[in-house]
Amino acid sequence: MNPLTEMIEGATDSKWSHCGIVVRDHREWKVLEAIGPVKTTDLDEWINRSRENRFSVFRFRSEDLKYIPQFIESAQTYLGLPYDIQYEWDDSKIYCSELLYKAFDRVSGIKLGKMQKVEELNWRPYEYLIRQLNQGKLPRERELITPRAITESSEVIQVYPE
Repeated sequence: MNPLTEMIEGATDSKWSHCGIVVRDHREWKVLEAIGPVKTTDLDEWINRSRENRFSVFRFRSEDLKYIPQFIESAQTYLGLPYDIQYEWDDSKIYCSELLYKAFDRVSGIKLGKMQKVEELNWRPYEYLIRQLNQGKLPRERELITPRAITESSEVIQVYPE
């Protein structure tokens, strides 16, 4: 496991360290994700990149399904943006859960999960890495959205594995 994945899972006490949007591109399933630049990745490649090929699938509640086409279009406006390794809340760079949160909020006005400050997470074991990623600073007041927060949103339900 790489240090960034370990930090995300450990700081959030979660098995989720990454998220994306499954989209159909012609006849192929892909994942729209922020991983380097925001891009689409073949679904098989995305699954193979996971630990032991494990993944979960969440769907919007039935009343929010109407937003899916606009949600995907909104997320696609971020294509090509670099990955935000500092997890800042701006649009010059973007991280995975930020992509989902902002794209859904933009089209629905609904917050997809609860924002948290770094200080609310289990950041202490990862202080060295956090400082390394932030030019020596410890941004304890920085607000962010985590993959775990997305999965805990009342707007989504887990459909795989059940």
